[in-house]
Amino acid sequence: MVYFNSVNNSNTNIKTEGLLNQPYIIILLIGLLFFVVIYVVYYYFRTNQPLTGFTYYSGDILNIDPLFNTTAIDINDCIDTCNKQPNCDGITFNIKNKSCLGQYEGRLRTDSSDYIAWVKSKKYDSIARTGNVEDVKQSQSLVSLAKSQSSGIIPGNKIPVPVFLDQFTYSFWITVKDWYQNYSYWRHIFHKGSPFDKSPKNSFKKFEYHNWEEITDKLPDQCIGAWLTPFQNNVRIALTTVSKKNKPEVYPDANVEKCQCIPNEITKEIHCSNCWITDQANDIKYSQLKGVQNIDEEKVEYIDIFDIKTNTPTNIIISMNGISAEIYVNGNFNRSVVLSGKPKWNSGDLYVHNPVGYNGELKDLIILPGTSSLKIVKDLYKNKKINSDANLFTKFA
Repeated sequence: MVYFNSVNNSNTNIKTEGLLNQPYIIILLIGLLFFVVIYVVYYYFRTNQPLTGFTYYSGDILNIDPLFNTTAIDINDCIDTCNKQPNCDGITFNIKNKSCLGQYEGRLRTDSSDYIAWVKSKKYDSIARTGNVEDVKQSQSLVSLAKSQSSGIIPGNKIPVPVFLDQFTYSFWITVKDWYQNYSYWRHIFHKGSPFDKSPKNSFKKFEYHNWEEITDKLPDQCIGAWLTPFQNNVRIALTTVSKKNKPEVYPDANVEKCQCIPNEITKEIHCSNCWITDQANDIKYSQLKGVQNIDEEKVEYIDIFDIKTNTPTNIIISMNGISAEIYVNGNFNRSVVLSGKPKWNSGDLYVHNPVGYNGELKDLIILPGTSSLKIVKDLYKNKKINSDANLFTKFA
């Protein structure tokens, strides 16, 4: 046994000495270890830590062109604003004046200690490329729970902005306890966009809408809006869309009367005859080839979701992908609707339970900045891994 042990030790010593006699291999191993350590440190700082004394501006420092330039309470508030926008991959926060600047494809640079930079984790790259939500963790409950007796507002800068403005998802739970409260009126659940008129002359006015046309006239921007219908147990989803429309150009001689007029040389009176209307079949002299203007036409389209049960929590999900809207109720596909135009995303605030309400509650109102698959719909319905932040819902002053 001793003999074999001495042989094995001898072989080990030979291999060790051979390795020590290869300086290039040692240098390569040390270099590889150094690279791994640097990468781990870089990735840690890139995805987790704000960096004091750094800025994150555009690659072209002379043309910063930020995604947003606003104010924030602190660095965490600024980071939260960036996280709401998938196409924002980093921020620069000024400690002194509280300015918060969001950037896409920026570059870290050293600066004074007045600045803090932060770069977003790579987990958002997929939605930035495709516009599709792949993980329900990217959701946050804007309204955890709001009784129908309370009305409020969520600032627009706290709402996630889609990478592609026609691809987004809304999810919410609604419980209606009494359909007959404010019967015959359109009852407001929430909408994002046009503000209610809170001017002094209307500060105490109770907004009451009997006709849908009144709503589309007073609130032309809704992306989206949710309303209880006046007479049936249905929920109407309102959506402002934009489509292209060809409009003939108008010129001064269009559709007016023209005549051949001859002055009398003696009396100086003008005698007119052979009159016609321009742009008609008999128009020869004044007929023109009119151009065509390609203009944007906005209108409020809607989708009705039928037969909402009383005293039963109901989950409604609207997943938008261009002109196509998919509706899900309680985790199940309800129907698909093709709109006449693409949804018009707006930067407005989100208004909740105002003005004429219903008897019930709104819960877990969520906006995802992309189109949702059936898996995401199921996860939202099962309330999986949703970050709740009831502080986003604040009452009107």
